[in-house]
Amino acid sequence: MRCYLTNAIFPFYIIHILTVVVGGYYLTKLELDVRLEYAMLISATTPSCFFAYEIARRVSWLRPWFGLKRIGKPGVFGI
Repeated sequence: MRCYLTNAIFPFYIIHILTVVVGGYYLTKLELDVRLEYAMLISATTPSCFFAYEIARRVSWLRPWFGLKRIGKPGVFGI
């Protein structure tokens, strides 16, 4: 579990920033109560981080985009 979370730190950082900015932008347009917006944003951020990390760690060409090492033999450019 510790290794899983250690590898997930940078991808979680990338995804949580994206989720907070994009989700916050659209939530403010709904003009809801701030506490409700906060709860909705937290509720969206946590699963989106886990979901995106699970996809990124399984799709080899996505791994570098999320700061993860490639798995398997090197490609054309040795990456």
